[in-house]
Amino acid sequence: MAEVPVVRRAGPETGPAPSLLRGSGRVDIIAIAASTGGPNALVTILAAMPASTPVPILIAQHMAPGFMKGFARWLEQVTSMKVAMSRTGDSCLAGHIYLPPDAHDHAVDRRGILTVSPSAELHCPSADRMLFSVASAYGDRAAGVVLTGMGDDGARGLLAIREANGVTMAQDEATSVVYGMPQAAFQMGATNVQLPLHAIADALQQVTKDRTALEPRA
Repeated sequence: MAEVPVVRRAGPETGPAPSLLRGSGRVDIIAIAASTGGPNALVTILAAMPASTPVPILIAQHMAPGFMKGFARWLEQVTSMKVAMSRTGDSCLAGHIYLPPDAHDHAVDRRGILTVSPSAELHCPSADRMLFSVASAYGDRAAGVVLTGMGDDGARGLLAIREANGVTMAQDEATSVVYGMPQAAFQMGATNVQLPLHAIADALQQVTKDRTALEPRA
């Protein structure tokens, strides 16, 4: 994973103004989708997130069976947040990063409870399933991100978050290893904000600034 190439572009280290990102409500959960080139992109973002991040982060990184636990251990070495494997019935906790087990999808409900199930999708874990669940459970209190990767998984789920007035963003072409997933999301109208990789963590901190711990929609 550490050898996955990352395209870097020089530029300012500041993200866009909060007005470009914020939905109509407070952000209480972040969901990030990625595929090809995603492990290093996720490390770049998550390493910059503080332990005091006041919301949970759900991840859907396409990965072959047998590698998810190793990926979780890698993330534990680079981020100050806590990394956990999702389990059905567990509550999402602020300051935690959640990954699904090998060959499984994960989703969240309106109570902030995780559900894990065997994946039947071509791309595993399913980014759309995760993002749709976040849109349904949190609406305008959700933030969704689509990173580098092939195909269009995640575009429809990100659109659902935007249609619920949540915060949405996608990685830009210049810093994506493969621009397929972010491009599909942008062309579908799932977001009007495309950011270089180095700016995404700052943007996520902007939209979760001064937020309380997870408090699901009633």
